[in-house]
Amino acid sequence: MSSRREFLKLCSLFTAAGTMPLLQKAALANADPNAPLRIGYLPIT
Repeated sequence: MSSRREFLKLCSLFTAAGTMPLLQKAALANADPNAPLRIGYLPIT
């Protein structure tokens, strides 16, 4: 790193890139309020 400013720019870039999939997933979840509920695990029978 040549400067603190450059370091902060890279930190903000990687933070924004990391949160984009989470924001897109939230937007898809809010798209259809009547969609069936999906549970993230399989029940053990």
